[in-house]
Amino acid sequence: MTRIPKVPTPKVPTPKVPTPKVPTPKVPASIPPASTPPVHLGTEIRRIRQEQGISQRRLARLAGVDRASLRRFEEGQSRGNLQLVEAVADALGYELELMFRGFAGGFPLHPPVSA
Repeated sequence: MTRIPKVPTPKVPTPKVPTPKVPTPKVPASIPPASTPPVHLGTEIRRIRQEQGISQRRLARLAGVDRASLRRFEEGQSRGNLQLVEAVADALGYELELMFRGFAGGFPLHPPVSA
């Protein structure tokens, strides 16, 4: 059996293509830095409720939700559901969509409910 000698393949130089510089997008000042821990919506609901001087029992009654469900949601033991969050936000005088946009306090639509 005869061996066929290996013929080296010539190395063709590859042209160096400069990599394009991609501009870094500017982050709006309204977006918090990534190091900011996320705030649970229930915590925000509790803060707003306390600022308005409304008891948990009264808010549950105004929103038409179970007080225990509201308590678990505020304490972070439950993620709640859309109906609960929407009813509570409405009872506090906030629209849910605007609350998510502004989140830390949202944007009140009408004056707070008096205690």
